Amino acid sequence: MVVFSLLPPPFLIQNSRYDGTKLLEQLQTLHQTWRHRSQLEIQAVGCLWTCSHPCAVAFSATNKLTYLFTDVPPSEAEALLKFGELYLASENGTIAWKLFPEVLQSTTIAKIPPVPSKETVIS
Repeated sequence: MVVFSLLPPPFLIQNSRYDGTKLLEQLQTLHQTWRHRSQLEIQAVGCLWTCSHPCAVAFSATNKLTYLFTDVPPSEAEALLKFGELYLASENGTIAWKLFPEVLQSTTIAKIPPVPSKETVIS
């Protein structure tokens, strides 16, 4: 699943469409003819709390690492689909940074471990 944060912080609101919306529309258009479209869902959300780093995208799947990219250029939907192919092909979400599309290497990235499948009890 790819999750998009669409809203910029209030101090950046302008009269034009938001960069996140532009990126989402571009990604949805490319996704329609992408060979892996049935394996990767795109979901838009209102906010990922990345206000100072807008245009945020997260890749997440059960039992896989989650990747959160912020400051993604609004014209780079193709790079996200290339990363999506790497993500889908990996067993646990581990992708070597040097394999990331070059434009994504310059974004702010968080790699988040998967939630354990068993409940963790804190005592």
